[in-house]
Amino acid sequence: MGYVLFSVNQKSEIRIAHLAVSSESRGKGISRLLINQLRSDYSENARIRLNCRADYVAAQVWHSLGFVVGKRMPGKKLDGSELIGYTLTLNDTPLFELSPSLPEQPLIVCDANVCIDIRYPSRPRHESASGLLADWLADQISIAVTEEVFNDLDRQDEPMRSEMISSIRTSWNVISSDIDAAERHRDALREIFGDPKDPSEISDQRHLAIAASRNAAAFATYDEELLKKAPDILGSLGLRVQRPSEIISELDSVVRVGIYQYREMRNTGIERHRVKSINELDLAEFAKEKQGESRRVLAAMIDGALSLPDRFEVAHIRDANQQSLAMILTEIKSASEKSLRIFRVTRRLAGTRLGNVISELLAYLPLGTANSPKGTILKIEDPHVEPSLLAACLRRGFQIADQQYIRAMLPGVWDHKSFLEVINEITDANGLPAVLFAGILGLADAAAGGCQTSTQRLEALIHPGKLAFGKLPTYVVPIQPEWAQELFDFRIWSRPLLSMDTRLVINPDSVYYKRPKNSPKGDNARILWYVSGSKQRGGGCIRACSVMTKGVTGTVKDLYREYQRLGVFEWRHLMDHFGNPDTLAFAMEFTNTELFPRTISLDELNAILIEDGMKRQQFISALEISQAAFETIYLQASRLD
Repeated sequence: MGYVLFSVNQKSEIRIAHLAVSSESRGKGISRLLINQLRSDYSENARIRLNCRADYVAAQVWHSLGFVVGKRMPGKKLDGSELIGYTLTLNDTPLFELSPSLPEQPLIVCDANVCIDIRYPSRPRHESASGLLADWLADQISIAVTEEVFNDLDRQDEPMRSEMISSIRTSWNVISSDIDAAERHRDALREIFGDPKDPSEISDQRHLAIAASRNAAAFATYDEELLKKAPDILGSLGLRVQRPSEIISELDSVVRVGIYQYREMRNTGIERHRVKSINELDLAEFAKEKQGESRRVLAAMIDGALSLPDRFEVAHIRDANQQSLAMILTEIKSASEKSLRIFRVTRRLAGTRLGNVISELLAYLPLGTANSPKGTILKIEDPHVEPSLLAACLRRGFQIADQQYIRAMLPGVWDHKSFLEVINEITDANGLPAVLFAGILGLADAAAGGCQTSTQRLEALIHPGKLAFGKLPTYVVPIQPEWAQELFDFRIWSRPLLSMDTRLVINPDSVYYKRPKNSPKGDNARILWYVSGSKQRGGGCIRACSVMTKGVTGTVKDLYREYQRLGVFEWRHLMDHFGNPDTLAFAMEFTNTELFPRTISLDELNAILIEDGMKRQQFISALEISQAAFETIYLQASRLD
């Protein structure tokens, strides 16, 4: 009689791709039944969204089903009419609110053959390639070709050559290269493919280099030689190379690949420096002159802050070459409130992949605010924050209330009663709107009722705080020093990154692979990282705590395909460990890693577990421990005991 085809994305939205009712079943309320079923099954999600062509009869139906018009936009299909975006709100709590100005849509670059397949319905792959232009994707991705496509088309026979060149010029977005960046990417591609042997290979490498230089999220192709090298290209350029159907089916991963590219951060010597003089800063990199903020105004603000060091701190983030990456001006407004008066990534990084990584880094725990011993409210009061940084903040626990971006940081372990008390105290002391904590209090009630998902979500919102109530399991997971170093603990390095006392982790989201035996169960858990090996190499102790957000068992090749966008593991590393691409493995997706200021030695750890009724352990594989044991370990390692 009818069906609805939909997906759930990272924004907790339901995105409808198709809703269809057979002709003989129309007028019987089938559409309403389908929408009501979605509302029932996904009541905790934020909203249902869809796009519909204005010239479709169905465009008149959505209003009667409760949807409201969000915006109108041109259709992407070559013959497409105007599209109307519709939204049905399911849950309007602040937990799910999104930034009003999110980053630009992920860019998908197509090669010449994909363009040809879209243009000619008689070609076998026409339907597959045309999926990239589906109406439901109109506000999800941006489609383009590189200028190199004209060289590809020039090698085609007539009349296809002329028809395609005309079609590209009139109907496609054609991007050119950042010459210097594209040349660096071509050098990296020659290391992967070798020197090109013919004009076709030259074009392939130019397409990829231009796409990478423009921070494209994916390159759509059917070229088997390019697809075989996809993992290497992703690792080197941060660019996914996939078939059009794969891009569509893995849309959420494609969207996120533009956010995370931590390989660019490794071995860069990034450090935090407390600014003592205005002369240390290149204000041209931070002043928002197009928004009416002059360098003189910015300089006066920073200079005033430097004259009041007991109230303000100006932090400068630099790379190994002393180039500016970001700047934060923090104001201490009270014992429990801090304000980010300036919170910016340098202008030269705005819109770049490295800039997005820096944004995630800053949003995770803004530098200079992480080590407060008591609960702190953090507000963003900079009117010129980049949209990408605001979006990252919303992903990292900030909420919107009264047009302000606010988050609570509550270090320590909280029982239900003390948690409610501290929330009320903070709300009253800082005059915060009650709506800000309505969602938090609701999650607290659900966590107290035993909901693991609510417990984990609440701990993310009060990070680095932990809950003594709720039913969130904890596992001690062994990891070798070299991988602890690469994945989260840069203190093991021979030189400091950021600062030796920081508890900030460069890659907030990552993945760790292990054998399936004795692996954590379910998707929601805490991880205590036991670094194995000798003490001289930083091993033999608990060094950090993470949140496991997903656990997946599958073949090595399938898991790597799903998680290659995260972490630092390359295909060769997995082959060294597992040996066979078809071997079963377990992938742990984790986030919000907290580096402990004090490590817990193997002897200390075993003493805690023995007192809790367990046997002495060597931690060869993952081990689940009790809530009480976790609290003791966490408080001692955090120096909060």
